[in-house]
Amino acid sequence: VSTLRTFRDQYLLKNRLGEILVSLYYRYSPLMADYIVKHKTLKPLVRIGLLPVVWVAAFLLNISSIQKAILLISLMILLTGVLLSMRRRRLFKV
Repeated sequence: VSTLRTFRDQYLLKNRLGEILVSLYYRYSPLMADYIVKHKTLKPLVRIGLLPVVWVAAFLLNISSIQKAILLISLMILLTGVLLSMRRRRLFKV
């Protein structure tokens, strides 16, 4: 929980999209939590499902600015490659 709080404070609350995501979370999470409490079998599934989110948050909190820049550039190159591939296969029109 502390990792997610730190990620919220350091990343999400510093931009408009993050603020919207946090707002949606606080609006709907009590309803989801009540549902999970009523359906006990969901608790371990939700915990397992949240593990990748916690891992990514912890990773981003613990890498340097240079590593973050390299990661961002790599993701942009990967996305460009995927979009070009889709365009060649006529799955995506520009």
